[in-house]
Amino acid sequence: MEIGRKYKVKKAKSRKAVPFIGTCIGKEDRYYILQHREGFKECFLKSDFVIGECIAEEI
Repeated sequence: MEIGRKYKVKKAKSRKAVPFIGTCIGKEDRYYILQHREGFKECFLKSDFVIGECIAEEI
């Protein structure tokens, strides 16, 4: 993930979960910080992307 780019993040194994769409605003040692257009923020662990728990698509 790159800071300033827009991503759609979804849980790989869940069919009911609503994907999170937001802009990457920060990177830390263990997680990414994304901000939705309405202002709220969500953190995703980098390890979840590595093991396939979450999937991120650039939009």
